[in-house]
Amino acid sequence: MSNIVEADYRVVPERTLPVIASEILYIESQVAKTALDGAIQIGIKLKEAKEKVDHGQWEDWCSENLNYSKSKAEKMMKIATEYGDENSPYAKTYMCTDLSISKALRLLQVPENDVESFAEKNDIQDMTVKELEDKIKALKQEKEYQSIEMEKEILGLQEQMEQKNDEAERLAGELAALKSQTADPDEITKLEEKLQKTKIRENELKEKLKAEKEARDQEIQKALEKEGDKLKAEAETAAAKQIEITRRDNESMAQQIKELETKIDNVSNESLMLFKLKVDQLQKIYQECQEAAMETPDPDKTKAALLQIMDALIGQEA
Repeated sequence: MSNIVEADYRVVPERTLPVIASEILYIESQVAKTALDGAIQIGIKLKEAKEKVDHGQWEDWCSENLNYSKSKAEKMMKIATEYGDENSPYAKTYMCTDLSISKALRLLQVPENDVESFAEKNDIQDMTVKELEDKIKALKQEKEYQSIEMEKEILGLQEQMEQKNDEAERLAGELAALKSQTADPDEITKLEEKLQKTKIRENELKEKLKAEKEARDQEIQKALEKEGDKLKAEAETAAAKQIEITRRDNESMAQQIKELETKIDNVSNESLMLFKLKVDQLQKIYQECQEAAMETPDPDKTKAALLQIMDALIGQEA
């Protein structure tokens, strides 16, 4: 009797192109999220390191230790500041969307007040970097248009307010004239009501104008602060470069001084060596002269003559 083998069977879904594409996109999104998480952590570490590096040495430190340009390090720290703070609107966008580092950097160009609504209106996750840049460019153009329209509205409100002010003054004059002429009380009442409405409308226009100006001033202030941060960063970079140039100049000058001192020492040493050599030669010649004197018929007389010659030479130097 043969054994009967029991087995479970399941249907393997077909590996269609849409399935494969969705899997690729999912993996891509996970890679992007992991990369941005890593960039945030790197930025945090860079901020910590910058506090410990000597002033003016930051660019060199990044280059020598990390092979980072100063620009790359600044971008990483900016990502850490904006996306690492859970209260930042950029962080909220990051938590809801899988962002690549390139997209995260582009998104920082969107003002804080607009980034959440921008993310809601646009499918950032499925956009290419170029498409995101185009959307941000369109937003900037829209903001510029709104700024121009706001300025026009402010001018229009100012004009309306001036008109209402003139109208109020005219009505007040007419009312005073009617009262002085003991005119019809009903007419006076109507004029008073009209004057009151004009004043109310004037006050409404003042409040609206004030609100519009405050909104515009806030936008200007934010733009100035952003530009101020940029100018500050540029100034710090310029100062750091100047400090580095000065440091290198000082090092170069110190090296030149050291080389000159070495040359002077060498010259001095060479002079001493030459003097010693000549003295040695003189001693040898004197010794040879004494030995030669011993071979003459009258050695004592010859030696005395040799001493007279030496004394004469010493006397010439004195």
